[in-house]
Amino acid sequence: MRTPQFIDLPASWETEVPMETNWPATWSKLSTYAACPWKFWLTDASKYVTGNAIIPFTSNRATELGEKKHALYESAAFSLKNGCRVPEDIQKNPLWNAKVGRALESMMQSYSDAIIEEKIGIDAKWQAWSLNNYWQPAAKLFGTNKMLIRAKFDLGLFNKAPYGSHAPTHGILIDYKSGKPRKPELWGQLALYAMVSMCRWPTLNVVDCIYIFLDHDAKYEQRYQRSQLLHLKAYFLAKILEVQHYIHMSESEPQVNSMTPTKCNWCNATKDQCRYSEKG
Repeated sequence: MRTPQFIDLPASWETEVPMETNWPATWSKLSTYAACPWKFWLTDASKYVTGNAIIPFTSNRATELGEKKHALYESAAFSLKNGCRVPEDIQKNPLWNAKVGRALESMMQSYSDAIIEEKIGIDAKWQAWSLNNYWQPAAKLFGTNKMLIRAKFDLGLFNKAPYGSHAPTHGILIDYKSGKPRKPELWGQLALYAMVSMCRWPTLNVVDCIYIFLDHDAKYEQRYQRSQLLHLKAYFLAKILEVQHYIHMSESEPQVNSMTPTKCNWCNATKDQCRYSEKG
């Protein structure tokens, strides 16, 4: 298990967000921007400036298959949380990985409480909100509060019930992944999960964040501690403010990125929309 190491920040470091925005950051949006700002503009940021995305989101076979797998393991987790075994029809489903299922059952039996499909929003004051019953655009959330960050993890396991009389001190956050196993970035999605969860549950001292690859017998773990929370906030705030500046400035110039040094066939942009596109 890897634990990121951070430098110390002064206790007086200011964490207020200096810019109003109705753009809620998610890991998917941040990673898209990092890979290709122009794709981010076409598929996401443009709708916050013009009202509509230039290239609307379209599902594909891989996305639909991943959603089916997530739904399958979500149903299994609900059964296990209720004290039942995984239903036979789930175990017979060709998308079910028996080894992953047994590991999931073992982990859920080791912890006092489980939260399935938790959605959390963090506002500009670093106040956490549960969005499970209100997962809508941030500008419409909670009156004038604007969501700075939104995150959703597939399964959370805690040593004490988060909503009971005892607050948890240790948690495990699990994110299901399809496709080939890949190591997470130390400053990536799992770090964002850790930051959001420690804002949501102030008593959490240690958070183990895990990728579980449903098609393989593989998982990757990273551990984060509350002493790192301030630095996590500083890191992700800098990333968010960079993207906010990009949106406010309405910068719309295609850029070559590290994935495609000269030509690109990565997204649905046509040659008319991006000079690097190979699509007609």
